[in-house]
Amino acid sequence: MAKSNKEIRKIAAGMAERYAKLHKVQAKYEAMGRLDYQLPSPLREIEHIRSVIDTSPYDAKRGVTRALSNLGRSINVHPITVLKAVEGDDDSKAAKLKANEWETTLKWVLDKISRRKAAMDDSVIDSAATYHEIVAQVIHVPTQFKLMGAVASRKMAALRLGDWAFRLVNPQTVDVDYSDYMPERVCFRSKKTAREIVDFWGDAASAIQAKINREQDYAEEVLVEIDYVDYEDRMVWIVEENADEDDEGIIILGPEPWLTHGGKMVDGKMVGGEPVPFLPLVAVASGTDIDIAPEHQRKPLFYPIVQAEQWANANIIGSIAMSKPVMQAFQPDGIVTSPRGEDGPVMDWDDPAALMRLMPGETYEQLRQKGLDPALTEALDRYKDAIQRATVSDVLVTGQPMGGVEAGYGYNLQLQVAISSLGDYKHLGERFYESAIELMLLLAHYTGQDIVGYGDETGKYTIGSEDIDPEVIHVMVELKTDVPADRQQRVNTAAMMARDLNVPTRVILTWLGESDPEGIVREWEVEQMDRAYMAGLLQKIQMEGSGELQQLMEQLQQYEGMMEQLQQAAQPQGGAQGGMQGVGGAGFDPAQGGQPPAGVAPSATRENQTGSDFAGNELAGV
Repeated sequence: MAKSNKEIRKIAAGMAERYAKLHKVQAKYEAMGRLDYQLPSPLREIEHIRSVIDTSPYDAKRGVTRALSNLGRSINVHPITVLKAVEGDDDSKAAKLKANEWETTLKWVLDKISRRKAAMDDSVIDSAATYHEIVAQVIHVPTQFKLMGAVASRKMAALRLGDWAFRLVNPQTVDVDYSDYMPERVCFRSKKTAREIVDFWGDAASAIQAKINREQDYAEEVLVEIDYVDYEDRMVWIVEENADEDDEGIIILGPEPWLTHGGKMVDGKMVGGEPVPFLPLVAVASGTDIDIAPEHQRKPLFYPIVQAEQWANANIIGSIAMSKPVMQAFQPDGIVTSPRGEDGPVMDWDDPAALMRLMPGETYEQLRQKGLDPALTEALDRYKDAIQRATVSDVLVTGQPMGGVEAGYGYNLQLQVAISSLGDYKHLGERFYESAIELMLLLAHYTGQDIVGYGDETGKYTIGSEDIDPEVIHVMVELKTDVPADRQQRVNTAAMMARDLNVPTRVILTWLGESDPEGIVREWEVEQMDRAYMAGLLQKIQMEGSGELQQLMEQLQQYEGMMEQLQQAAQPQGGAQGGMQGVGGAGFDPAQGGQPPAGVAPSATRENQTGSDFAGNELAGV
């Protein structure tokens, strides 16, 4: 049942209150990743205290992003997903080939999406590590630009990178209600300038455009865009940054189903129909559901550091430890005792030795310079070690092998072990890409838009909207490491699987991450045929050049002549049956190495040749 504006606003307000503490701790995670820190008030007010910020959190997050964002995406479409496009069951060759085509197409689409924003892959892993949650909108660019009423040139420029795009959202700005089944409802709260809102929504934001026309400075005014959507309704409205809860703002869209199917197009707008059974976004989260507090359900990279205040303590200790020597840097180096008072010893700065000339009765005492406080430095080191243990291995931060120089395999093993400790964030990134692909397929099916992609050398592929079964979509994505030593190890393992275990080639290629194993097998077969043809052609050329072919041709002619004589000799003659002519010579003389006439034609016996037996009696039927 459709909801009213008032009901939607009430639901959105309740979600904002429920997730307020979560967003507060998420702000701490973000500040830590930015190295945004201030000393507490008592220390900050001391003049000689200089703020020293430990960079361990930033280094750790950079190590996670660097380790996981460059992993290759291996897409696996289960053949059951493509049965509407082929005949047969999911174990048929046609289904497997079609699944490979879909995998190639989807890989092409994801690669094009990644090229829209250079930081997209980094942002996916960054969100997983920082918030333990990834939220994004999947945009079908032609549909979005049609909704916006964008100019043709801008639309053409956007379509150069394909029909699809991801709009990654900061989890701090979105409230997601997860049930035991799925995300149920979502409310986005994004700060944007008035110009950004007009650029995205086009004619739908005409009221804001009118304000900009009246007042040019309003284009840079920061506004809040609130976008609520569930399985029945969607509503988008704009409010001022510091607006009251009762401010209705400017409605951009709705309330109405965000997308329907089964209706009719009237004047370019869908009328009637049922809401589609999915949300227009991807929302995946990890952590635990046991804790009832939303702020403790997520366990991101910085969770233990924030809860234990390790980073804050390290910054305080580091600031005190480093500020103290700075304060003491300009203190006197020694003490002079002189009866002349201020007219005491004089330094001879012209002398390279910088001698101090003392008069009788004067003394000079060198003060002992203090270094860093050992207790403070030890405490600082312990906090840094604790932060490192709570985040990532040092090998991912510095790129240097632990323990000094390491052989290639040993270093690769260190990397593999370190990356395996990030399995939670890796798995979350894989779930995001799986959900994004599923959403693209659903959008394509319900909007009637085909998904087009290309293989490296196999041409154009198309996933027809009518071939997509929305109830049977099974896609898996694996983020695979791409380290040279790891590739070598995989290839060696694959060779042993084929040699010792007789594992089928298709299974091995799939394990190696190939999206089209059948295509590779076909190319191998064609290549073997080409090689055999070229080998035969080369042999023919060599034989022609050596004269061997001419000799073979002469031998063949002799053989054909001999066969012709045998056929003529096999014809009946002079009333005798089975008689032969021309049966003679060394070729038919066993004493000279030939074969007997009876061996050439068993019916050519003496009786058949003469028509009588050895006693001279006429044979019957002759």
